Amino acid sequence: DTQGETSEGITPVNTRDIFASSLNEGMKADLDLEFSHYIGKTELNVMASARYSDHDTRSAQNSHYDFTAKGTEPLDQLRTGSGMKRDLTLGAGATAKTGLTKTLTIGAGYELSYSSLKEENVATLDNTADYANSFTSLHHAFDNTVSLSATWKLPSGLSVRPKVELSFKHENIDYNRGA
Repeated sequence: DTQGETSEGITPVNTRDIFASSLNEGMKADLDLEFSHYIGKTELNVMASARYSDHDTRSAQNSHYDFTAKGTEPLDQLRTGSGMKRDLTLGAGATAKTGLTKTLTIGAGYELSYSSLKEENVATLDNTADYANSFTSLHHAFDNTVSLSATWKLPSGLSVRPKVELSFKHENIDYNRGA
């Protein structure tokens, strides 16, 4: 038994769950592609990827409350909920690498990614919409990255590999509680 407060604001003596049930379903898919090609001493690479996941959940919980206040009848409450989550990520990029000399190689690259995450939860309390526990959320993100790199082979057998990356990110989140 646990102590808690009902939606009416009355503190019960004890609480117990009579029934609780949950069902979760989902799927996930991934795709990766990469192509490479040489033009003379220059290696070109093109990459693409896609990721998607889909998740749904449904739940129900029936709780019983006993009270100490005189004239207050025991209370049964049914809470139900359904939720969904959709996640999509797309990416693409290209790199080029070429040897300028036997000891110096330079490279450049660009990557772009987009992601979208949508979540929704709808709750009810005794078959009435429970807006305080319901929400919708939508998140979008764009990432861009440019890179420059080099490999310099030293006579001692060591290599020096500097790399510079510049990234730009844009995100937007729309969240609504009580939906």
